[in-house]
Amino acid sequence: MSAPDSLRSDNPYRRQLEHIRKIWQRQEQGRHLYGVERWTLFALACLLMLMPAMIVKWFFARFGLHARKVAIEGYAVSKPMLLLTLLASGHANSRWAFAVAALSLIDLYSFLFGIILLREFWSRPFSYSRSLIMLAFNFLEFNAAFAVFYTYLRCLTAQGIPVQGWSNVFYFSVATSSTVGFGDITPLPGAGRLLATVQILASMGMMALLVANFVGKLDAQRTPLDSA
Repeated sequence: MSAPDSLRSDNPYRRQLEHIRKIWQRQEQGRHLYGVERWTLFALACLLMLMPAMIVKWFFARFGLHARKVAIEGYAVSKPMLLLTLLASGHANSRWAFAVAALSLIDLYSFLFGIILLREFWSRPFSYSRSLIMLAFNFLEFNAAFAVFYTYLRCLTAQGIPVQGWSNVFYFSVATSSTVGFGDITPLPGAGRLLATVQILASMGMMALLVANFVGKLDAQRTPLDSA
């Protein structure tokens, strides 16, 4: 009989707990962690344990590495599709849609910060091309989530008239994240402008993460599949 899943070496929860243990004990490949760095990495590693992506990894890990990777890809693609469906179907103005969008962004940014800050603990990606393709869906998810926020708050206007239609809201979200700002749609003072400011800063942070981590690694050799 095979060992229980919780005891298998490829169990994502067990691996993440090992990362947390090393961070708590100030261990990181020959150097020690102190102060703000240690507590930031510890909090991030603990947060990742609570994200839905970890559940997906854990459930499909029992079916093998390929099943786990396909499941994670499906999960990454399904999140922006779900948000876009909420927008197109007119359900984005509900509280539960707002909650879904918020959880989606927390899940997204915990993963992105994990790529950068926990790179000494995580295995190198099997394929940087695959990672970049997935990041395209992450960017779509990012814009769709903020579009849900704008829809829920009803904080966009065009020449003084409230913006109608999910495509117009999504268009404004993309324009804001790219810091273009055509001026045809504007956020209302207060919550609207605050949300737009947060989106611009978050978008700039995302771009900085992508440049810092991937541009210089496009020609890196692939790692063995069983260590990805």
